[in-house]
Amino acid sequence: NAGGRLISTAVWQGVTLRTLLARHGGAQASATYVAFYSVDGYSVSLPLAEILAADALLAWRMNGAELPQRHGFPVRVLIPGRFGEENPKWLTRVELTDHFVGGLYSDQGWYNGPLHTMNRIDRPRGKLALAKPVEIGGFAFAGNRGIQKVEVSVDGGLNWQLAKLEPPLSQDAWVFWSWQWMPTTPGHYTIAARATDGAGEVQTSHKQGTVPNGATGYHEVMVEVG
Repeated sequence: NAGGRLISTAVWQGVTLRTLLARHGGAQASATYVAFYSVDGYSVSLPLAEILAADALLAWRMNGAELPQRHGFPVRVLIPGRFGEENPKWLTRVELTDHFVGGLYSDQGWYNGPLHTMNRIDRPRGKLALAKPVEIGGFAFAGNRGIQKVEVSVDGGLNWQLAKLEPPLSQDAWVFWSWQWMPTTPGHYTIAARATDGAGEVQTSHKQGTVPNGATGYHEVMVEVG
């Protein structure tokens, strides 16, 4: 759901699929899809042109160390702009095909497209002091589209204020943001945040769960001032 915690940022090392193909003569003209297969039988099939354009990485190191087992040792694929379910771990085979290859993910009828722009409020929580500055902060993420701006509301979305963005580690990484608030009236407040991606697309306010199309909606946090 919006504001979920199943996300992180890491420094990855490996080789791009584009480089690997170039070293072995390139893709055949008939190849339109690339299928990734994992040791547990999981497989994902994606459009080859899109995956090459996104600089998909076959990664074997994470944060300067050997790729941990739980993160896909000995090698996994990382595709900027796609949900984690389309970034298989524990790869055993990469195959170029002229057709779509079905797998667990696609067979469920789940969403197959760019990840949705997301935003999370990490602070504050609970009861806040009256007339004392409060830093509202969190992160925003839109895959390889980047983040153009983040806005914060303390009145349930009636009014929006522009947050300060920290420089991201890369175009593909999340962006930390913050906004200073001075609450002057006691009461209960709903803090909300929304992001605009690098293409100028504003995050949708429509709320939906993870399955089947990926979580969307503004993250909201309830606080009390007094």
